[in-house]
Amino acid sequence: MTEDDVFRRVVAFISNIHSIESDLAQLIQDQELTPLQQNILRILYFSGPKNLSSLSQCMNMNLPNSSREVKRLSEADLILKGSSPFDKRVTQLTLTDSGKRKVEEGLKLMKESLFSSSGEWTPHRIERVLTSLTILENELFPSHH
Repeated sequence: MTEDDVFRRVVAFISNIHSIESDLAQLIQDQELTPLQQNILRILYFSGPKNLSSLSQCMNMNLPNSSREVKRLSEADLILKGSSPFDKRVTQLTLTDSGKRKVEEGLKLMKESLFSSSGEWTPHRIERVLTSLTILENELFPSHH
C-alpha cells in the first residue's frame, strides 16, 4: 500500500461518515432548527467553546453566514456569546443548557437509528468498533489527543 492508497481510503471513509451523519441528522426534523444550525450545535457540543472564526472554518462557511446563524441560535437561547478567557476582544461561543439538551435529544434519535439499522450489536462487535475508532483517531488525528 502506498500513501496514495491510504489517502484515498481516508477521503472515502470521511465521505461515508458525512453521508451517514446527513442521513441520521435528517431523522431529527426539528421545526425550529435547520440542519446547518443542528450541525453548529453538535460541533460546539463535541468540540467545546469556539470563536466565530474557528467555527466558520470548521463549518467551511464564510464569516457573515456563520455570524448570521450564530445570531439566530443565540436569539433562540441555544448559544451563549461571551469573552474568551484568553483574550477579552475575542467572542467565545458555547452552548447554553437549552442548547445542550437540544443536541442530546437529537443524538438520542440518531443513536436509536444507528443501532437499529446496522445489524446486531454484540459486545464483541462493540469492542471491535471502539478499538478500530481508537486506532483511526490515534493515527489520523494524533494532535487532538
